[in-house]
Amino acid sequence: MTKYFQLIKLNWQNKFVYRTNLAMLQLRNALGFLMIFFFWQAVTASKGHIANYSSASFLTYIIGATLITDLVLSATNIDAQGEISSGSLNNHLLKPYSYFLFYASKDIADKLQNIIFTSIQLIILFYLLKPPFIWPTHLTTWLSLLPALTLAVLLYYFISFAISLSTFWIYQNNGWAQRFFFNICIFLLAGQGFPLDIFPSQISFFFTHLPTAYLVYFPMQIFLERIGSLSIISGLTQSLIWVFVLATLTKIMWHKGLIVYGAYGR
Repeated sequence: MTKYFQLIKLNWQNKFVYRTNLAMLQLRNALGFLMIFFFWQAVTASKGHIANYSSASFLTYIIGATLITDLVLSATNIDAQGEISSGSLNNHLLKPYSYFLFYASKDIADKLQNIIFTSIQLIILFYLLKPPFIWPTHLTTWLSLLPALTLAVLLYYFISFAISLSTFWIYQNNGWAQRFFFNICIFLLAGQGFPLDIFPSQISFFFTHLPTAYLVYFPMQIFLERIGSLSIISGLTQSLIWVFVLATLTKIMWHKGLIVYGAYGR
C-alpha cells in the first residue's frame, strides 16, 4: 500500500504545480455555484417554497449538494479515455500496480483538494451572505450520512470508470461523445442542481429509483432528515447493491476491453 500512498502524495503535489490554472478553476466553480444559488434564492423568495421544500430547506439542499458534488462527482479516471484511445495505456500495463487503484489514489488527492477549496468558499459565503441553513438535529443522521457518502463515492467511481472504459470500443475523439452525454445525464439525474422530488410524481418516482439518485439526492435527503430509518436502510442497501453491480460490470469491461485494445497511436 506504500506505493499508493506515494501516488496520493505525488498527485496532491501535482495539483499545486500550475497555481494560476488552479485559481481559475476554483473561481469558475465559485461563480457556477453562485449562479445556481442566486437563481434558486430568487425563485424561493418569490414563491416562498418549491414543491414540499421551504425556502430554507431548498437553499440548504443547494448548498449541501455543492459540497457533496465536489466530494462525489469528481473522478480523475476520465483521463483513462485519452490513454486508451492514444495507446498510452501501455505505460500503465507495464508497471507493477493496479490501474484501478492508481486512479483511486489520484481521486483521493483530487477530492481532498476539492473539499478544502469548496469548504473555504462556503465559509466565505456564510460570512458574507448569511444564507438560511438547516442543520441535522439527530446524531443518527450524521451516522447514516457517512456510509451514504462512502457508497456514493464508490458508485460514481465505477460509473465514471465504465464510461471511460467504453473508449475501448468507441474511441473516436478520445471518447468525448459518451462522456459529454454522461455529464448531462448526471447533472439531471443525480440531484446536483435541484432535488429530484420537485418533478411530477411519476417522473420523480422514476428518477429517485435510478442508481444516480444515490450520488447526491439520497445523501441530502438524509441530511435534511426528510426520510425515516427504514428508507435510509433501504437506500443504503440499494446503494451497496449498485456498487457491487457497477464494480462487476467495470471489471468485465476492463478484461473484455484489453482483448480488443489495439494501442492505437503507438
